[in-house]
Amino acid sequence: IVMDTIKKLLKKEIVRYVIAGGATTVVNIVSFYLLRMFTGLSRSGANVIAISLAILFAFFANKFFVFTESSKKDAVTLSREFISFVGTRLLAMLVEVVGTNLLCDSFRCNEFLSKIIIQFFVVVINYVFGKCFVFKKKKLSIRLFMKKNYKCINSFTLKMIAIITMVIDHVGAVLFPMNMIFRYIGRISFPLFVFLLVEGS
Repeated sequence: IVMDTIKKLLKKEIVRYVIAGGATTVVNIVSFYLLRMFTGLSRSGANVIAISLAILFAFFANKFFVFTESSKKDAVTLSREFISFVGTRLLAMLVEVVGTNLLCDSFRCNEFLSKIIIQFFVVVINYVFGKCFVFKKKKLSIRLFMKKNYKCINSFTLKMIAIITMVIDHVGAVLFPMNMIFRYIGRISFPLFVFLLVEGS
């Protein structure tokens, strides 16, 4: 019974992604810890190397374990998907490096705790890009993907997020000019407004 339950769970793509994502996170954090403890690398340097190792592991985990119904596994397709995969992961790397430094420097969080917290955001970003762009025969637009899977996230929700983060940015600029955390949060608003403008929402 237990084995049957496990087999049923593993048939679900999201379950396989959580497992692969968890393993990738372990590779990322353990690599970061070892590099920080046993080398003279800076936080950002160790972070970039750890993330690079995690990206390499994640590609094969996603290709052969998570998105098993995606395109062919010949050398040309693997090369194309690997390039796309690395390209999308560079955005996640930027989020992770900036986010980790932000939590450490602005909130005085422990760097290992900060890295773990940021992983939750990175996992979501990586899943959306992997699902929409890399391991799919028929590429999905992010808008179609969100509409299909997350109906609660619509243009109105994005507008509210953009407006709130913009207000936070302006309040921080006027009342707390020395505290950059308000400005960091406010940076979320501009890309959301641009996206909504392009989409005509």
